[in-house]
Parts: sequence; structure tokens; C-alpha cells
Amino acid sequence: MTRPPPRSTPYTCRRQRQMCIRDSSLTIDIPGGSLGTFAEIREASNTIVTMGDGDLIIERSDVVLEGVVPGMAVDLSGADVGEDLRVGVSRDTSAIVENFRGVIDAANAFYSGVSSYGRSDPENDQVGLLSGEFSLRRLESDIRAGFSAAGSGTIAIARQIGVEISLDGSITFNEETFTELLASDFGAVQAFLVGDGEDSYLGRILGAVETVTATDGVIENATTNLDASIDDIEDTIARYERRLETVEASYRRQFTAMETLLAQLNSQSAFLASQLSGA
Repeated sequence: MTRPPPRSTPYTCRRQRQMCIRDSSLTIDIPGGSLGTFAEIREASNTIVTMGDGDLIIERSDVVLEGVVPGMAVDLSGADVGEDLRVGVSRDTSAIVENFRGVIDAANAFYSGVSSYGRSDPENDQVGLLSGEFSLRRLESDIRAGFSAAGSGTIAIARQIGVEISLDGSITFNEETFTELLASDFGAVQAFLVGDGEDSYLGRILGAVETVTATDGVIENATTNLDASIDDIEDTIARYERRLETVEASYRRQFTAMETLLAQLNSQSAFLASQLSGA
């Protein structure tokens, strides 16, 4: 590994007390004044690393190399210039298990919510908010299909990696089985989980989730249909209210006419009574 003087690169400057920065180098120019004597402790330079047989040359302005190996940063601050450096990389099995357990936990939380919203208990007079909603069952079916997907390689079903789905939809995860399989045949687990992209186990789960959460997915369509149903109900209520107002007005007119007629009949009765008494 060598660190040559910096090449000519774009830099920024500020007027008056002029400060120029070129990669890791710094120059200060103060017109008409002085800040004293400066001493250069170490010449600024980029970090240049040659990998393999020299076919790959990497240059950075920092001693920490990021992005060279996906998901890994290599700190070269303690490396010796011109000396070979061997970097050992080991697989973080515990992180893989933790991340996969997070997927299982999220799925179980989903099934718990579906059960809560869709459950009805007539004996205790309890009805789920979405009881009888077809879309809720569609959600459950799509996600279950994703977790039940099968592969075609050495590992063909999720049970082989410690994942099982019970009758109520909850998922059990045997971490010991999963961890042992990672240690004994990591390639097979990788091929099953992510090997074929959309056709892999996790790819199919992601596809199932996207059919649920997409702009035109199950939830969006169900929400649109429910909004349309609410609008229809509100329109129906408004029509009945107008009809009731019309019926009420009709009854009031009839009542008024009846009262008027009754008053006339009472008047005529009184008149007839007075005539009969005078006779």
C-alpha cells in the first residue's frame, strides 16, 4: 500500500482569509497579515490500495475504505505504507438469525392483528371491527401463501430450515435448526432464501407483501370499496331524510286541514244547538 502526494483535484477557497482545500491538503493565505510560522508535520496524501495482483487499484481521500466490499468498512489507519495487509472476513451467523427472526416476528404480529380485527364472540357480545370483511381473509391468505412457498433446490420447504405454520396462522421458528443448517450448508440456505430473486422464499414473501401494500393492492382496493360504500350509505340516508321531510310536511298540512275542519264542525254544532234550544 502506498500513499503518493495528492494529485491536482478540484478545491474550494474563501476570500480574505483564504483557505484552500485539496483532498486532504490545506493551505491558508492571509493577504497583508500573518498568523505566525507554520510547520508541515506530514504531507497530505490520498490512500491508494492495490488489491490482488495489482489489477484493482482503489484511491480514497480517507483511510477508511467503504463500499469496496458490500457491507464492510476497512480502517487502514494502523496499516504500514508499502506493506501487504490481509483482511479476514467471517460470516456473522448471529446477525443472520436475528434478522430472519425479525421477519418471523413481524409475520406473527400481522396474524395477531388479523385475528383480533376479524374475531367474533357472540356469547360475550363481541364483534371484530372487520368481522366478515373479505379483504381481511385475502390478506391472510396472500401472506400465508408467501410463507408456505416451496423451492426446488436442496432445501425445498421452509420446515427444513426450522419454519412451520400452525393452523391458526402463527409461525414457529426453530433457531437451533436454522443455525445448525447455516453452519453445515450455508449455500443451500442462501439459495433457498434469496438465491433466485423473486422466486426465492424471501422474494415470494416480499411479493405477497407488495400485493397487499401496493397502490392498487388489497388494502388500497378494500379502502376504496369501503369509502364508496360509506358514500352510498350517506347518500341513502340523505334521500330518506328528504323523504321524511316531505312526509312530515304532508302530515302537518293534513293535521292543519283536520284542525280547520274540526273548528268548522264545532261552530256548526254550536249553531245547530242554539237553534234547537230556541225552537
